[in-house]
Amino acid sequence: MQQTNGDVEMGDQTGQHPELPADILGEIFTLALPEEWEEHCAGRVRLPFAQVCRFWRATALGMSTLWNRIVVRLGDDDEASPPNIWGHAVAAYVERSGDANLHIIIDLSARDTGRVTDDFPSFDYGWQALCNHSHRWETVKLNAVPLDAFVVPPDAFDTVAQLPFSTLTSLTWHFAARPATSGNGAYDIPTTFFAHAPLLQCVEIGYVTRPLILQLPHTWRPRRLSIWAGGRRGRTAAGQLGRVYSPVLPDDAPYPSIYASMPALFGASPWLQELELSAAVVDPSALLDDRPTTFPALTWLRLLDDACEVSRMFVAPQLQQAILEADGSDDPTYWNPPVHSHPLKAFASLLTRPGGCTQLRSLYLSPQRFERVRHLLTCLESVPALEELVIDTADNDDYPRGILRFEVVQALTRRADDDRSMALLPSLTLLTLEFEMCMIMPFSADDSPEGVAYSPLPLYRAVWRMLASRRMRRVHHGVALRPLRAFSTNSWHLPGDRCAPWPLPSHAFGQMQSLLTATGDPVWPDAADAELAKILNETDEYVGIPMEPDFEDTDAEEDDEEEEEEEEEEEEEEEEEEDSE
Repeated sequence: MQQTNGDVEMGDQTGQHPELPADILGEIFTLALPEEWEEHCAGRVRLPFAQVCRFWRATALGMSTLWNRIVVRLGDDDEASPPNIWGHAVAAYVERSGDANLHIIIDLSARDTGRVTDDFPSFDYGWQALCNHSHRWETVKLNAVPLDAFVVPPDAFDTVAQLPFSTLTSLTWHFAARPATSGNGAYDIPTTFFAHAPLLQCVEIGYVTRPLILQLPHTWRPRRLSIWAGGRRGRTAAGQLGRVYSPVLPDDAPYPSIYASMPALFGASPWLQELELSAAVVDPSALLDDRPTTFPALTWLRLLDDACEVSRMFVAPQLQQAILEADGSDDPTYWNPPVHSHPLKAFASLLTRPGGCTQLRSLYLSPQRFERVRHLLTCLESVPALEELVIDTADNDDYPRGILRFEVVQALTRRADDDRSMALLPSLTLLTLEFEMCMIMPFSADDSPEGVAYSPLPLYRAVWRMLASRRMRRVHHGVALRPLRAFSTNSWHLPGDRCAPWPLPSHAFGQMQSLLTATGDPVWPDAADAELAKILNETDEYVGIPMEPDFEDTDAEEDDEEEEEEEEEEEEEEEEEEDSE
């Protein structure tokens, strides 16, 4: 290496070894970046080509796009930010980035014992360097940064007290478990720190302890809003650890509340196009006094766990894609707070409200345990324009009472002598049915969770008959019924290793849109036709899985009681309004 440097330096002095132009050299450097460069913590990875000679080093250090992504992540591993000195590395990156917009990630969650910035050596130095260039922030992700970092005294930085974020377009902001000044009490989320962000389009705010009422600055006009009131519940929480800060809280800590965010949510309703809400616990009784709010521009909606209950409060006439994901696990290993909501019932109220969701084209449903079939069918009957559907219960723990069962497959089966079946989802083209795992494998009486032998063959045959009924384009009462063009389901475990390929291409939610414009009837492979012929010659009838006595009737009675209570409350409210008038 010393010889190489010496040769290059001599070439610089004599002019006998001309260098490549800096712009071409820069393109080469961009292609030669280490694999870990994109996600590396500031100061942790060195550029090999910057060590070759002075010219190469100067070229690399002068390439602003190599240094404008700044990552800070505390931890004990070798890839984490250098302890105690990471602030100086951040300041160096800010300087090298020149005038380029900054993409910033600061994750202090591994040190969740820290409650104020003084608990983090080197924080002030790096934070001040960043805030001095707030006008260059473009995307920001902040995780467990103490609240006192967002209090800006007039003389703290080179800029004015109200920092300008003139290029900020995306803000992800998750809070630590407990701010230092609040004990276990509520606290303000200091959104005014980012008040001067006129271009802000995407906002994600998460908290794990209950804040005061969330207010968004009046200057914000976000296109997308995401609110996480704590982490996911049940088994799904394990898959969210990388995104949502989920520390261990005291046993007496109150559950995070989505209600604190409702004023911000409704205040942004005129311009929101995409909305994501997550809450492990929502008490539906607290929503009864709220009138539905119209979201005139909303086209995409994702609701997680008990946040599904909030759909009762929406009117979304332009909604095109909806995703409902409620944890259906029953595993004490994971966080299992009390469940109050009825996601499908709540979502049905959104779909059946006057005006409905006539533009809805894609729907993903992952219900919680013990949902009711009639609520699912109400949802499906309310979206005649739906083209893409996923019903996913694979991770649920509700055998044998899972909502995705034989009766639902029958309902999806078109039968010429049944107008209701012909009218259900006439435009459906892409379909996925993920059954609860026990529904797709055989059990002997000794192995069955219910002590009764079970075979998945009748359900398997019902799925094939459903696919056959939606194989070809039809016209019913003047309405065009479109054929299925993609289908996915579980890997079935059938007696005798019986196995045949499904007749259609596999479906992945949101990724098969090109099939929506296809014309003509899909062609099944010969093996699929042979399997269907075999199934049509098999005449065994489905035998229902043993359930608790009068399970469906009991559900219906409970539903009727709930509906009567809601109607009585609505009548009382109307009477009170009339009296006041």
